[in-house]
Amino acid sequence: MITTLQASSQQPVELMQRSRDQAESSVRHAGEAEQSLLGINSQVAEISEMSARIAAAMEQQSAVSEEINQRIVSIRGRSDQHLEIGRQSQHSASNMALLADRMQQLVKQFWSVRRA
Repeated sequence: MITTLQASSQQPVELMQRSRDQAESSVRHAGEAEQSLLGINSQVAEISEMSARIAAAMEQQSAVSEEINQRIVSIRGRSDQHLEIGRQSQHSASNMALLADRMQQLVKQFWSVRRA
């Protein structure tokens, strides 16, 4: 009878020991899961920060591109003005050359009449 009692009490003790081992294993796994989740959370925060920096850099690049575009438009406008001024100068120079030719003809005519 004592042997039977000892044998029957041994089984619950073993069951309790297995339950305890499983509980300890579950606690270890929960700790590992917590560490993994903390690592994931840290990486997500880092990615979020990088995304914010990328968005800010893109905004700055967009602003710089717009400024460059405005300067190119301004340069184009000034180039057009200089081209027009050059055309006007060329026209004025041609008129001056015609006037100089005419003046030279008049001077020649004047001197030929004076000599005669």
